[in-house]
Amino acid sequence: MSIHGSRRLIGTLLGLIAAVAAVWSAFLSWYAGREGSNIRIQDLFEGITLDSASTMNSVFLPLAFAALLCLVYAIVGWRSLLVLGGLVCLATTLLWAIRQAQTAAGLQADLVGWGPQLAAGAGVLMIIAAAVAPAVKRRHRQKAPDSEGGTIGQKAYAAGYRDAQVEVGSGAQTERLTGQQPTPAQQPPSEPRIGHDGPNT
Repeated sequence: MSIHGSRRLIGTLLGLIAAVAAVWSAFLSWYAGREGSNIRIQDLFEGITLDSASTMNSVFLPLAFAALLCLVYAIVGWRSLLVLGGLVCLATTLLWAIRQAQTAAGLQADLVGWGPQLAAGAGVLMIIAAAVAPAVKRRHRQKAPDSEGGTIGQKAYAAGYRDAQVEVGSGAQTERLTGQQPTPAQQPPSEPRIGHDGPNT
């Protein structure tokens, strides 16, 4: 396997591991035994509350979206998808930490569960996978060269230009032939000139 293929394989494996970790983190304890799937997604912007949330309305949603980006990368190979997924995981964890710190209870390290740690680790792993994975090479359409070298389009253009030169040259040659002065053999005999004193006797 080539180096390019090996890097693509390693990047894909790291991305898939990070995707699993991101989704799994939502079902672990985030703070004081409360799972991430029970934290409303709007609480990341409005402040942490004790209101319960459904799974699809919790922090599971952005983490699942990041995991989906990793799966799409495994198909199309765009590294930007891994970077975007990693930023989503890191942003989700950072927003939660900021909002949790703004609550009355604050953010105590001994109450932080494995959920935010695993989510942040998944985001970092996605970015590492993007750094390891190779960039996708863009394929440029090239004109097919013929056996004599050069492209077919260039040869056709050159052939047309030569034909045009031949036609112009033939027209000029025909014009020269048409306007050619008659040769002496073709000229009519001139009449004898008569002077003032008359013809010589």
